[in-house]
Amino acid sequence: MSGKPHPGSLYATTNGRTAEVVAYEALDATSLVDSPLPVATTEVIAWRYLGGTVVHISSLDDVQDWVKVPGV
Repeated sequence: MSGKPHPGSLYATTNGRTAEVVAYEALDATSLVDSPLPVATTEVIAWRYLGGTVVHISSLDDVQDWVKVPGV
C-alpha cells in the first residue's frame, strides 16, 4: 500500500479478497516517563472486507502487500 489510504478506497489483499478502508489515522506515541512530547508515530487503518460488517484495525505496515483497486 503506497501513500495515505483514504476512506472508501478498495484494496486487493494477499488472500485474494477486497478490503475497503473505513478510516486512516497517524497516531503519536508519548513517553510517560521522560517527556510529554511524541516519541514515535504509527499509522493505522480501520478496514473491512467488501460486503462485511466486522471492522478490523491494522498497522499500515501490516498491509503493505495490498494493491489498490484502480479507479476507486
